[in-house]
Amino acid sequence: MRPRTKALPPHLQAVISDTGTGNLVEIHPSVEVTGKAAIRLSGNGHHLVIGPGTKLAGCLIELRNQDSSVQIGAGCVIGGQLRCRAPDTHIAIGDKTTIMAAVITLHEAGRITLGADCMLSGNITMDVSDMHSILDAATGTRINPPQDIHIADHVWIAQGVQVMKGATIGADCVIGARALVTGDIPPGSLAIGAPARVQRSGVTWDRARLPWDEGASDPAPATPARSEPSQDPRPSPLARMFRARPGSG
Repeated sequence: MRPRTKALPPHLQAVISDTGTGNLVEIHPSVEVTGKAAIRLSGNGHHLVIGPGTKLAGCLIELRNQDSSVQIGAGCVIGGQLRCRAPDTHIAIGDKTTIMAAVITLHEAGRITLGADCMLSGNITMDVSDMHSILDAATGTRINPPQDIHIADHVWIAQGVQVMKGATIGADCVIGARALVTGDIPPGSLAIGAPARVQRSGVTWDRARLPWDEGASDPAPATPARSEPSQDPRPSPLARMFRARPGSG
Protein backbone atom coordinates (compact mmCIF):
# COMPACT_ATOMS: atom_id res chain seq x y z
CA MET A 1 0.00 0.00 0.00
CA ARG A 2 1.25 3.47 -0.85
CA PRO A 3 1.43 5.98 1.98
CA ARG A 4 -0.56 9.19 1.99
CA THR A 5 1.72 11.60 0.18
CA LYS A 6 1.69 14.91 -1.61
CA ALA A 7 2.33 13.87 -5.24
CA LEU A 8 5.86 12.56 -4.84
CA PRO A 9 8.02 12.37 -7.96
CA PRO A 10 8.87 8.88 -9.27
CA HIS A 11 12.42 8.81 -7.85
CA LEU A 12 10.98 9.15 -4.34
CA GLN A 13 8.02 6.84 -4.82
CA ALA A 14 10.45 4.13 -5.91
CA VAL A 15 12.20 3.99 -2.52
CA ILE A 16 9.07 3.93 -0.32
CA SER A 17 7.35 0.76 0.88
CA ASP A 18 4.28 0.99 3.11
CA THR A 19 2.45 -2.11 4.37
CA GLY A 20 0.40 -0.32 7.03
CA THR A 21 -2.50 2.11 7.12
CA GLY A 22 -2.87 5.77 7.98
CA ASN A 23 0.79 6.62 7.49
CA LEU A 24 1.59 10.17 6.35
CA VAL A 25 4.70 10.85 4.27
CA GLU A 26 5.72 14.42 3.44
CA ILE A 27 8.90 14.56 1.39
CA HIS A 28 9.90 17.67 -0.51
CA PRO A 29 10.26 17.01 -4.26
CA SER A 30 13.82 18.37 -4.20
CA VAL A 31 15.04 15.55 -1.95
CA GLU A 32 17.84 13.60 -3.65
CA VAL A 33 18.30 9.84 -3.45
CA THR A 34 21.67 8.15 -3.96
CA GLY A 35 22.82 4.57 -3.51
CA LYS A 36 20.38 1.97 -2.17
CA ALA A 37 18.29 4.28 -0.03
CA ALA A 38 15.04 2.79 1.28
CA ILE A 39 12.06 3.98 3.32
CA ARG A 40 9.97 1.25 4.95
CA LEU A 41 6.77 1.78 6.88
CA SER A 42 4.83 -1.00 8.59
CA GLY A 43 2.09 -0.56 11.14
CA ASN A 44 -0.16 2.45 11.51
CA GLY A 45 -0.21 6.14 12.30
CA HIS A 46 3.37 7.01 11.38
CA HIS A 47 4.54 10.43 10.17
CA LEU A 48 7.63 10.97 8.02
CA VAL A 49 8.81 14.47 7.04
CA ILE A 50 11.93 15.24 4.95
CA GLY A 51 12.75 18.86 4.16
CA PRO A 52 13.90 20.49 0.92
CA GLY A 53 17.40 19.92 -0.40
CA THR A 54 18.13 16.91 1.77
CA LYS A 55 20.08 13.97 0.36
CA LEU A 56 19.30 10.37 1.31
CA ALA A 57 22.75 8.86 0.84
CA GLY A 58 22.05 5.14 0.72
CA CYS A 59 20.28 5.26 4.08
CA LEU A 60 17.53 3.12 5.58
CA ILE A 61 14.57 4.84 7.27
CA GLU A 62 12.29 2.38 9.02
CA LEU A 63 9.10 2.91 11.06
CA ARG A 64 7.50 -0.16 12.64
CA ASN A 65 4.55 -0.74 14.96
CA GLN A 66 2.50 2.44 15.37
CA ASP A 67 2.40 6.16 16.16
CA SER A 68 6.05 6.90 15.44
CA SER A 69 7.73 9.69 13.52
CA VAL A 70 10.91 10.73 11.74
CA GLN A 71 11.39 14.41 10.97
CA ILE A 72 14.43 15.50 8.95
CA GLY A 73 15.08 19.19 8.26
CA ALA A 74 16.27 20.98 5.14
CA GLY A 75 19.68 20.63 3.54
CA CYS A 76 20.70 17.48 5.41
CA VAL A 77 22.76 14.51 4.24
CA ILE A 78 21.55 11.27 5.79
CA GLY A 79 23.55 8.04 5.68
CA GLY A 80 23.30 4.97 7.86
CA GLN A 81 20.06 3.88 9.53
CA LEU A 82 17.15 5.61 11.27
CA ARG A 83 14.97 2.89 12.80
CA CYS A 84 11.86 3.36 14.95
CA ARG A 85 11.29 -0.22 16.06
CA ALA A 86 8.71 0.19 18.86
CA PRO A 87 5.44 2.13 19.27
CA ASP A 88 5.65 5.84 20.11
CA THR A 89 9.25 6.29 18.98
CA HIS A 90 10.50 9.54 17.46
CA ILE A 91 13.60 10.89 15.69
CA ALA A 92 14.05 14.59 14.93
CA ILE A 93 17.01 15.97 12.95
CA GLY A 94 17.61 19.69 12.45
CA ASP A 95 18.48 21.57 9.26
CA LYS A 96 21.90 21.08 7.62
CA THR A 97 22.89 18.12 9.77
CA THR A 98 25.07 15.52 8.05
CA ILE A 99 25.35 11.85 8.99
CA MET A 100 27.93 9.62 7.33
CA ALA A 101 27.03 6.22 8.78
CA ALA A 102 25.25 6.32 12.12
CA VAL A 103 22.84 3.67 13.38
CA ILE A 104 20.12 5.53 15.29
CA THR A 105 17.56 3.12 16.72
CA LEU A 106 14.74 3.13 19.26
CA HIS A 107 13.80 -0.27 20.65
CA GLU A 108 11.42 1.26 23.20
CA ALA A 109 9.22 4.33 23.38
CA GLY A 110 11.24 7.53 23.43
CA ARG A 111 12.80 10.33 21.45
CA ILE A 112 16.21 11.03 19.91
CA THR A 113 16.82 14.64 18.91
CA LEU A 114 19.72 16.01 16.86
CA GLY A 115 19.93 19.77 16.45
CA ALA A 116 20.80 21.81 13.39
CA ASP A 117 24.22 21.75 11.70
CA CYS A 118 25.49 18.65 13.49
CA MET A 119 28.16 16.47 11.87
CA LEU A 120 28.22 12.74 12.56
CA SER A 121 31.00 10.51 11.25
CA GLY A 122 30.82 6.72 10.74
CA ASN A 123 30.22 3.73 12.98
CA ILE A 124 28.18 5.78 15.48
CA THR A 125 25.40 4.15 17.47
CA MET A 126 22.66 5.42 19.75
CA ASP A 127 19.49 3.98 21.28
CA VAL A 128 17.07 4.99 24.04
CA SER A 129 16.95 1.39 25.27
CA ASP A 130 19.30 -1.25 26.66
CA MET A 131 17.21 -3.67 24.54
CA HIS A 132 16.94 -6.21 27.35
CA SER A 133 15.68 -6.00 30.92
CA ILE A 134 17.76 -5.74 34.07
CA LEU A 135 15.79 -6.82 37.14
CA ASP A 136 16.10 -6.40 40.86
CA ALA A 137 16.78 -9.95 42.01
CA ALA A 138 14.65 -9.66 45.14
CA THR A 139 11.53 -8.07 43.67
CA GLY A 140 11.73 -8.87 39.95
CA THR A 141 11.20 -5.17 39.20
CA ARG A 142 12.83 -3.84 36.08
CA ILE A 143 15.45 -1.21 36.93
CA ASN A 144 16.63 -0.04 33.47
CA PRO A 145 13.87 2.03 31.83
CA PRO A 146 14.43 3.73 28.45
CA GLN A 147 15.65 7.33 28.40
CA ASP A 148 15.62 9.99 25.68
CA ILE A 149 18.78 11.30 23.98
CA HIS A 150 19.21 15.00 23.21
CA ILE A 151 21.99 16.44 21.04
CA ALA A 152 21.93 20.23 20.61
CA ASP A 153 22.89 22.36 17.59
CA HIS A 154 26.36 22.29 16.01
CA VAL A 155 27.76 19.13 17.58
CA TRP A 156 30.57 17.12 15.96
CA ILE A 157 30.54 13.42 16.80
CA ALA A 158 33.61 11.57 15.55
CA GLN A 159 34.19 8.00 14.36
CA GLY A 160 32.99 5.10 16.48
CA VAL A 161 31.20 7.05 19.23
CA GLN A 162 28.46 5.34 21.26
CA VAL A 163 25.76 7.61 22.65
CA MET A 164 23.91 5.81 25.41
CA LYS A 165 20.36 6.33 26.63
CA GLY A 166 19.85 9.43 28.75
CA ALA A 167 22.82 11.28 27.21
CA THR A 168 22.67 15.03 26.63
CA ILE A 169 25.28 16.84 24.50
CA GLY A 170 25.29 20.63 24.51
CA ALA A 171 25.75 22.98 21.56
CA ASP A 172 29.18 23.38 19.90
CA CYS A 173 30.60 20.21 21.47
CA VAL A 174 33.22 17.93 19.92
CA ILE A 175 33.04 14.25 20.91
CA GLY A 176 36.29 12.40 20.18
CA ALA A 177 36.60 9.10 18.36
CA ARG A 178 35.36 5.96 20.15
CA ALA A 179 34.02 7.91 23.11
CA LEU A 180 31.20 6.44 25.21
CA VAL A 181 28.72 9.18 26.11
CA THR A 182 26.64 8.21 29.13
CA GLY A 183 25.62 11.49 30.79
CA ASP A 184 25.59 15.26 30.29
CA ILE A 185 28.27 17.03 28.23
CA PRO A 186 28.03 20.82 28.75
CA PRO A 187 27.94 23.18 25.75
CA GLY A 188 31.28 24.07 24.18
CA SER A 189 33.11 20.99 25.46
CA LEU A 190 35.74 18.72 23.96
CA ALA A 191 35.06 15.27 25.43
CA ILE A 192 36.90 11.98 24.92
CA GLY A 193 37.17 8.56 26.50
CA ALA A 194 34.95 5.81 27.90
CA PRO A 195 33.04 7.14 29.66
CA ALA A 196 33.41 10.49 27.92
CA ARG A 197 35.02 13.17 30.08
CA VAL A 198 35.43 16.86 29.30
CA GLN A 199 39.05 17.63 28.44
CA ARG A 200 38.55 21.27 27.56
CA SER A 201 35.74 23.85 27.80
CA GLY A 202 35.05 26.92 25.69
CA VAL A 203 35.54 25.30 22.28
CA THR A 204 33.64 25.27 19.02
CA TRP A 205 34.44 23.83 15.57
CA ASP A 206 34.22 24.41 11.83
CA ARG A 207 33.65 22.00 8.95
CA ALA A 208 36.44 23.66 6.96
CA ARG A 209 40.10 22.91 7.63
CA LEU A 210 41.06 26.44 8.46
CA PRO A 211 44.67 27.67 8.14
CA TRP A 212 46.75 26.96 11.22
CA ASP A 213 47.68 30.21 12.93
CA GLU A 214 50.62 29.53 15.22
CA GLY A 215 50.35 32.96 16.68
CA ALA A 216 46.82 32.26 17.88
CA SER A 217 47.50 28.77 19.18
CA ASP A 218 47.79 27.88 22.81
CA PRO A 219 51.20 28.72 24.27
CA ALA A 220 53.33 25.67 24.83
CA PRO A 221 53.51 24.62 28.45
CA ALA A 222 56.58 25.91 30.20
CA THR A 223 59.43 23.43 30.05
CA PRO A 224 61.02 22.86 33.45
CA ALA A 225 64.53 24.26 33.53
CA ARG A 226 67.21 21.62 33.41
CA SER A 227 69.37 21.56 36.49
CA GLU A 228 72.95 22.55 35.84
CA PRO A 229 75.83 20.46 37.20
CA SER A 230 76.92 21.55 40.62
CA GLN A 231 79.75 24.08 40.65
CA ASP A 232 80.73 23.04 44.16
CA PRO A 233 84.47 22.19 43.96
CA ARG A 234 84.24 19.83 46.89
CA PRO A 235 84.00 16.13 45.90
CA SER A 236 80.76 14.37 46.60
CA PRO A 237 80.57 11.72 49.33
CA LEU A 238 80.47 9.02 46.66
CA ALA A 239 83.63 10.40 45.01
CA ARG A 240 85.41 10.57 48.34
CA MET A 241 84.51 6.92 49.01
CA PHE A 242 86.04 5.74 45.72
CA ARG A 243 89.15 7.85 46.24
CA ALA A 244 89.64 6.24 49.63
CA ARG A 245 89.64 2.69 48.18
CA PRO A 246 93.12 1.13 47.88
CA GLY A 247 94.29 0.85 44.32
CA SER A 248 91.72 3.26 43.00
CA GLY A 249 92.87 5.63 40.28
